[in-house]
Amino acid sequence: MRNAAEFYLLVFGEHYWVSDHIELDAIVAVMFTLRQSTSLSSIAPVLPNLVVFRSLTKLFAMAGLRIAYAIAESSSAIEAREIIPSWPVTSFAVEAALGALEDKEYCNTSRLENEREREFLKNELGKLKLQIFDGKANYLLLRLPPSCDSTELWEQLIIGHGIVTRCCDNFEGLGDPCLRIAVKSRKDNAQLVSALTSCLRTKNCNKKLLGNGGE
Repeated sequence: MRNAAEFYLLVFGEHYWVSDHIELDAIVAVMFTLRQSTSLSSIAPVLPNLVVFRSLTKLFAMAGLRIAYAIAESSSAIEAREIIPSWPVTSFAVEAALGALEDKEYCNTSRLENEREREFLKNELGKLKLQIFDGKANYLLLRLPPSCDSTELWEQLIIGHGIVTRCCDNFEGLGDPCLRIAVKSRKDNAQLVSALTSCLRTKNCNKKLLGNGGE
């Protein structure tokens, strides 16, 4: 992958972050001046071979509008405009997106609430002795012990509690069974913790996680 940025266009989704594992020379040169948690969108404007796409779905709940935006160096943006369709999105979607992005107060409040509730979930789920992967997005990845059946747990959460998580059995490279959970309101998050605790007590892995009587 050495000097790959010189020959290829690198396209990333909205939740990719700069980390010590990126080996592309052109990115690494900039990476050391940034914090590890810095989004790649902060360096996209200065790297002509890097484009970062961000949707408005998660922050603004605009999935139905099918709209996103790209962050890129100016020459890359000019080239992209020459090949995309003349009307890639509707006028209504554009106006809604512009209005949403201008609402800085909502964005800041949502980010702060997401950070607070993500920490709440991490702390509460940590009491179940689950491995929790840290992140900056509005979801968390949980690794279950090998004795737990993630598909069965996923189904039990739906049927018994009306809670839909993301079973990650088809995610390559995770190894042990995992679930991905969304960060929501305090009421929803507390309900998820309670439901997950209840479900784990009925599993073969509950002794390792909760001990006798859930202690």
